[in-house]
Amino acid sequence: MRTSEKTTEIFKALHGLQQDLEIIKRDDEVEVKTAKGSYKYKFTGLPKIWLEVKPLLKKHGLTVIQTPTSSDGTSMGDFLQTTIVHTTGEFIQDTMRLVITRDDPQGFGSAITFARRYALSAMLGVITDDDNDATTQRLADGEMKKEWVQAYNVVALKNNTDHVPTANEFMSFMTEVYGKHPSKVLAKEHENVLGIIKAFDSK
Repeated sequence: MRTSEKTTEIFKALHGLQQDLEIIKRDDEVEVKTAKGSYKYKFTGLPKIWLEVKPLLKKHGLTVIQTPTSSDGTSMGDFLQTTIVHTTGEFIQDTMRLVITRDDPQGFGSAITFARRYALSAMLGVITDDDNDATTQRLADGEMKKEWVQAYNVVALKNNTDHVPTANEFMSFMTEVYGKHPSKVLAKEHENVLGIIKAFDSK
């Protein structure tokens, strides 16, 4: 990353912007077709990100400049240069390689849009929900699974005092009733799992 000689005011402005910035909902959807079928995923497009950050950029005296450039910065090429400038003239700047998958104007344009979205988000600290990060996609840990097993055993013994539940029965319960093997359950689903197990308490 390149910066101006002084960065006091721009870093202060970026700090203020990030304090004001809320998590942006991912509600754009795209379908990807492959040789084995297709799948869909959600993302936050550049227009929505820009609508969210534009008033905050104005509030904190910041401007974003994004241009395709060559590796030496002398002409347009296969890199995207993003510069964030403060009204004082202070700036931060970084460069991202364009991933061009089609050798035509549409392919070049798509690569620029993709890079603009990622570079803008990274440099401003934009967060979108349901992102594949350690928080939202973290699998349930051993302590959580222990709680599920304990809750299941309590419910199972209440419903049939003559039968001691087994690990295989718990696995079957999770797969058939909850719809997931315990190893596939996310940490954020912990309370949901406990609630469903306890719902089978008939006494």
